[in-house]
Amino acid sequence: MNVTKSEIAAIGIVLVAFGVSAYFYPQMPDKMVTHWNIRGQVDGYMSKSLGLFVLPGILATLVAFFIITPRVVSVAANIEGFRKFYGGFAVLFSFFVLLAQYHTILWNLGIKINPLAVILVVVFAFVDWMAVWYYRTHLKK
Repeated sequence: MNVTKSEIAAIGIVLVAFGVSAYFYPQMPDKMVTHWNIRGQVDGYMSKSLGLFVLPGILATLVAFFIITPRVVSVAANIEGFRKFYGGFAVLFSFFVLLAQYHTILWNLGIKINPLAVILVVVFAFVDWMAVWYYRTHLKK
């Protein structure tokens, strides 16, 4: 079984996410802000254990899914055609989840960055990345 560079990068991001959570655990309040509404106002809280480790846990599950999926026989041939795109998507998505975790940690440390601004940056970066890859795989021949 060959492990790709993008899989190694995604696993590295998962390890960073867990490491950051462990590092900041003592500094977090017992009840952490973990969700904001459409207006950017706080509307959700979790205990610090959940607040710090839910996103890395979800990320680890998704990265495992990204790694296992291409190895499933029924879809392996389909994914090989766009392996670079798929690997890039896994890394980019992992990075975005890590960014959401950083935002939550910073907010709870008192550094309040507007969550809507973070979402806009992520959405625009993702759309731009998708457009570039679409161009490279479909239009540029």
